[in-house]
Amino acid sequence: MIADAVYELPIAMNVTPGNAREMAEMMPLLKTAKAKLPWFAPKYVIADRGYDDHKNFEDIVREFDAEPIIKTRKEVPVFGTPAQPFCLAKLPLVYRSWDKNKGLQYQCPERARKATCPLSERCPIKIIWIRPGHDYRRFGYRVAKHTEEWMNLYNRRTAIERINSRLKYERRLDCHCFRGLEKIGLHCKLAVLSLLAGALVKAQKNESDELRVCARKIA
Repeated sequence: MIADAVYELPIAMNVTPGNAREMAEMMPLLKTAKAKLPWFAPKYVIADRGYDDHKNFEDIVREFDAEPIIKTRKEVPVFGTPAQPFCLAKLPLVYRSWDKNKGLQYQCPERARKATCPLSERCPIKIIWIRPGHDYRRFGYRVAKHTEEWMNLYNRRTAIERINSRLKYERRLDCHCFRGLEKIGLHCKLAVLSLLAGALVKAQKNESDELRVCARKIA
């Protein structure tokens, strides 16, 4: 699901089997929303680590010129730029080699015997790979990774959890009585449409402040 993090409303959705890979669904759904909704031009695309993939980061920048705010899996924090990355102690990492698939290989400056690091006992960096060009996954796009601004943006992701909660408990998606992808998909679409219908009524009454709480429990 794509949702607006300000008003907490669904924008686009797709229903897949439980064994589908989440990260592969991101860009097709974003492109569908862009094709069907002329106004859809996100400034930020926020997602959890289930969508952590280099291609998603790069496609978000290329297709939407948007900032990919995606949590990464077991990432070693790196600062600076792809041309000159720095470790936690702000020491320049030492370039070692290049691989056409992995990118540029860098080593901890102390392990390369180029510097003495005051954080060597707790720094996890030994060898890391950084993609050539600009590695959006490690460094961000316009908003630098590992900064307060980046974390504040990522914290908006909780909006999707509240939407899911409303759909599950107030639109009965958590206790459906259907089997099969087609029937489940229809139930999901009706649940989302009913949520949007309630928001539309609020908007027509100029009650935009209540769009986020437009849910009504269905018995």
